[in-house]
Amino acid sequence: MTEMLGDDFPSFMRFDTGAGDEQFASEHNKSAVHYSAWKGDIETVTLLLNECKRLQDEIGDAFNTISTGEGCYGKSPIFYAITQCRDDMVLHLLALGATLLIVNNKGQSPCSLAINKLKPGTCRLMYQTEEAQLKAGGEFADYRRSHSDGRRYGDVDPRFLKLALRHI
Repeated sequence: MTEMLGDDFPSFMRFDTGAGDEQFASEHNKSAVHYSAWKGDIETVTLLLNECKRLQDEIGDAFNTISTGEGCYGKSPIFYAITQCRDDMVLHLLALGATLLIVNNKGQSPCSLAINKLKPGTCRLMYQTEEAQLKAGGEFADYRRSHSDGRRYGDVDPRFLKLALRHI
């Protein structure tokens, strides 16, 4: 697939640049990695991310690229795997270095969604990973603050609840 795209691969992975690369844009500004994580296709995710590593200077961080469509702003590939209860994909993305320090436009974090979607062992690993990412100096990218959809959800991360309620 990557050979078939050739020089178009960076455009294929940069779905929302506003720089004339819209030929591969999706309705909700999701990348191929988002869709592959959502479908649980570990082979395709691995292929795409390995190719993205090679072109990282040109493409950026494909592991943690967020979708920017209405209703799904701030979701990285791991969000899509979690919403489909794909423990294997979540574990794979974590092993590849996915961040858990993202709050989407609904006020949900990967850990707040995981509670109702993933196995307890996967959740424990996610909590440990999030803690390690914070201890390493990471900070949450909070898209609820910048792109709130103004709705209430039951699986809002309680650490961001006060902020989420302020925007409703």
